[in-house]
Amino acid sequence: MKKRFAILLLALSWTASAQDAVGTVTMTADGDRAAVTLSLPAQEVDGITSLRLSFDVQTDDAATVEFVFDEGLQSSVQQARYNASAGRLTIYLAGRQAVFTEGTVSLGEIRLSASQDLTATVQVQEDSLRLANGAYGATDDLELISQPVTLSVTGTDVPSGGDQGSGDQGS
Repeated sequence: MKKRFAILLLALSWTASAQDAVGTVTMTADGDRAAVTLSLPAQEVDGITSLRLSFDVQTDDAATVEFVFDEGLQSSVQQARYNASAGRLTIYLAGRQAVFTEGTVSLGEIRLSASQDLTATVQVQEDSLRLANGAYGATDDLELISQPVTLSVTGTDVPSGGDQGSGDQGS
């Protein structure tokens, strides 16, 4: 009886710790752009070769939204898609090499441009993080902590470098 109880407690504590896995998306705003960094618990990043993450971009006026991936990423597929009608920017990374060398990875920058002055609020879309390892095992039960940021565009700002967030940026 004591042995069964101990096994039950162990199973419950393992389940609770798996459900309590928390990651952090840090967005650091600087004018019309925000640097994006993803940090996850060490036990969650081992072997992760693919990820998907979405952001809600809220603005009252039309803006061009792009994502420029960090040059240090080794993923062969680096793609960003912006759905203007939904105000959703989704980034995708995939490849054979691990996305994370440690628990934190710099993903790149969200950049806005517009023909007139505007502000936009950018926040991580709830439950949008999806991770997969090389064996196609998926992790989607991580809680993310993130704070929204406000980006300010001065009319006719044109982001420098990168594509317009609609194609592959891979090697």
